Amino acid sequence: MDNNFCPQFLFGYDRGHSLVAGSDQLSARTEALLSRYSDAVPGIDIETMQQYWTGMPVNSNEYALISTWPAPEMPRPGCVWSHVVIIDRPTIACISDLNVIRPIFRKPSKPIDYDYYRMPVQIGASLDKLGVQASPEALVQGLRGVYDPELEGYTDYLQADRDEAVFEIWSQQWPELRHSFRFNTAQQGWHVSGASSDYWLQFKSSHRKRSSSQTIPSWIAELYHALDRDHPLRKLLQTAGPELPPVPSSVRLLARLFAFTRGAELDQDLKAIKFAARELPSPEDGTYLKDWLVQETLRLGSSQQLLSLIEFLLIDSKARAFPHLENYLRNGLADVWRGNAANIFELIDVAHNTKNERFHDVVQVLAGEAPKNVFLLDRDERSLSGRIILAEIRPDLLLGAELTWMSTDVLLKFLADSIQKNDSLTEHLIAELFRRPFVPEFASLFAENKDGFIRVLVSLLPSLQNGSHIHLDWVREFNAAASEVL
Repeated sequence: MDNNFCPQFLFGYDRGHSLVAGSDQLSARTEALLSRYSDAVPGIDIETMQQYWTGMPVNSNEYALISTWPAPEMPRPGCVWSHVVIIDRPTIACISDLNVIRPIFRKPSKPIDYDYYRMPVQIGASLDKLGVQASPEALVQGLRGVYDPELEGYTDYLQADRDEAVFEIWSQQWPELRHSFRFNTAQQGWHVSGASSDYWLQFKSSHRKRSSSQTIPSWIAELYHALDRDHPLRKLLQTAGPELPPVPSSVRLLARLFAFTRGAELDQDLKAIKFAARELPSPEDGTYLKDWLVQETLRLGSSQQLLSLIEFLLIDSKARAFPHLENYLRNGLADVWRGNAANIFELIDVAHNTKNERFHDVVQVLAGEAPKNVFLLDRDERSLSGRIILAEIRPDLLLGAELTWMSTDVLLKFLADSIQKNDSLTEHLIAELFRRPFVPEFASLFAENKDGFIRVLVSLLPSLQNGSHIHLDWVREFNAAASEVL
C-alpha cells in the first residue's frame, strides 16, 4: 500500500444490506464477511443509535475498520451506512496513534457522492498523536474489558468517550496484536465464535450487571499509565510482545510481570521469575522478556535474592525455562558464599540426588566464584556431598582448609587425582591422612605413584620432624620405609 492509500468501501441498503460502492474488487468471502459485520448490530436501538466502530482482521495481511451510522432516510427501518477501510499489516504497524485513521471516515449525505468511495483513501500524512483523550474511567474500563478474564470480553458502557478509549487501547498494542484485535463499540455487542486466538471487545448497557470485582488490579493500573507512549511498560509491550502469542493473555502476562518489578518491596523470593517460568515453560518462549525480567528483578540484588536464585536453579525443575540464568549469579556471589556457605552446601547436597539437567552448570558457576577459604566459612559437616562436589570441581579450595569432615576413602580419591597435578595440594592431603590411622589402601596408591609420593614426602619431612601431628601407625610405617625413602 503506497503512501498509506487504502481501499475503501461503502455498505448500505440496496434491496438488503450490501456493498454499494468500492475502490477495489472484493472476494466473495470477504464481501460476505464485511456485509455481515457492517450491518446493524442485532438488537441495537436504531432510533437512539450513534456512530460506532468495528475492527476485525479479514485475512492474514488485511484488517477492516468499519464506521457505522444510522440511515433513517432509507425506506427500510433499521438501515445503516457503513464505511469500510481495509488497512494492511505494515500500515497498522507504523501508526503510533491509530486515532489518526478516524477522520478519513465519511457518512454519506444527500446527494450521495458514490465516486468518493470508488477511489482509495489516504490515511493522514501526519501519523502523530491527535491529542484525543478518553476519560480515565473509560480507559480503565476498556482495559479491563480487553484483558481482565473476569469480564469475559465485555466491558461496561463507557458513555461518549468509549470510542476514544478503544483506539487508545488499540494503539498501545504491538503490530501482531493490533492485527488480531476485534472490537465493536456499539452499546450491545454480539457473540462471535472462532479460533481460540480471536477475541472481541464489546460493550453492554450500563443497566446490566456490572463486574463483581470493582477493585482495579495493579497490572491494569500499570497498563493505564502505559497509555503514555514514553512509559517503560509501553516500551516493553512493543519489544517483548512480538515474541508472545497475539492474544490478551500475553498483555496480561507482561503487565503482571512489570507490576511485580515495580513492587514496593524487593522481590526476595523471585516471585516474578517463578511466575514467568510457569507461564512460559519453554526455554525458547519470551527470551527478551525473561532477560529483561531477570535484570529488573536483580538490579538491586541482595544476598537473599541470589540465595533464592541458587535454590531455584538447583531445586526447581521449572528453572529450565531460563536457559542462561546461572550467568546472573556471578555478580556478588562471593559475598553470598561468605554469609551462606552452609545453605549453599546443603542445596548442592539436596540437588545432587535429583535429575536436574542444570546441576553441573550451576555448580560450576558456584565453584568458580567460591572464595579460597570457603571450607573454613562453614563448620557444619552435615552437607558432605555438597562439599565434595565443590572440591571435585575446584580442588585448590582444599588448600589450607580443615579436612576433618572428609572421609578417608574420599581423601585417598583426592590424593590419587592430585599426585600428578598439584604437589601443594598433595602435601596438604597427606598431612591430613597422617593424622589418621594407617590405611592399607595407601600402599597400593603409593606403589602406583612412587616418584610423585617420594617427591612430596621429602618436602613434607621437615614439618613432620618439627613436631607436626602424625598418628603412631604412620610413624611405624614411615620408619619401616625410611631407608627406601631416604
